[in-house]
Amino acid sequence: MLTAGGLTGSAWTITVVVAALALGGALEKTGVLAVMAHHLSKGVTSTGGLVGGTGVAAMAVNVLTAQQYVAIVLPGMTLRNLYDEFDLDSDQLSRAVEAAGTPTGALIPWHAGGVYMATVTGVPTLEDAPYYLFGLLSPLILFAIAATGLSIHESTRADEVQPAD
Repeated sequence: MLTAGGLTGSAWTITVVVAALALGGALEKTGVLAVMAHHLSKGVTSTGGLVGGTGVAAMAVNVLTAQQYVAIVLPGMTLRNLYDEFDLDSDQLSRAVEAAGTPTGALIPWHAGGVYMATVTGVPTLEDAPYYLFGLLSPLILFAIAATGLSIHESTRADEVQPAD
């Protein structure tokens, strides 16, 4: 911090983070993100589609709001009822938003994470993207899981578990 200009040197990053939070709040308050979630829920017909759609939603919110926290929380809260309807555990929802919402932010040039990484390393976001394997592979693995259905488990709620005789 001291060699990079202290608080003044990080003003650009702080400005982008504040602007991203403001944009995320505006999109949520105006109902844009709720409408997106509603349209996503209409197109879901299977558990794999729900998991894959959750990943797409997390990435779309990441692009629109430029803030990974909003990309994790918003799809998680708006799609939670769908996971209950499809009788899926909440850990499936958590995995989907984390696999697609968290690592992809650094791949977006206007995203708070992308701006921060570009500022710290001095390498523009799009030039760094081919080497950021975690951000590229994590959503691809999620979509492969959604397509194949591997490790997508139905809910095991405590009230449904039958005691052993």
